[in-house]
Amino acid sequence: MISGLVGAFFVVVGIGLEAPDNTAPPQSAINFTIGDNLGVEIGQVSEQVEVSINGRPVGTLTVNQNYPRATLTVTVPKPGQYTYSANARAVFDNGKEGSCAGQGNVDISDGKKFNLNANSGGNTCFIVLQEE
Repeated sequence: MISGLVGAFFVVVGIGLEAPDNTAPPQSAINFTIGDNLGVEIGQVSEQVEVSINGRPVGTLTVNQNYPRATLTVTVPKPGQYTYSANARAVFDNGKEGSCAGQGNVDISDGKKFNLNANSGGNTCFIVLQEE
């Protein structure tokens, strides 16, 4: 009898307690694109660019005379500031090869589009990720 009363007491107390609210929708992933164009105006024949976001490799963009534009869709867990790095290797119509690299910060939100742009100065070349 006592066990039944204690059990009933705990059932009543349990009904009165509120369950934690787990109904918040989960954060959906954010997709954005990174594009690269063949530098025909500077005599580029081909280029490969390896891209990382927050230190994680996300893909390689390859452009050449048959495919002068390449795009890469990248997924991150949420919108916000991310770091990027890019390392490129290019071949030119005079037979020379060159490399270029860059890193920085980028503000990412769903659907944003970015382009890789190389800037040269003297013997140095650096890549910048710029919003379209």
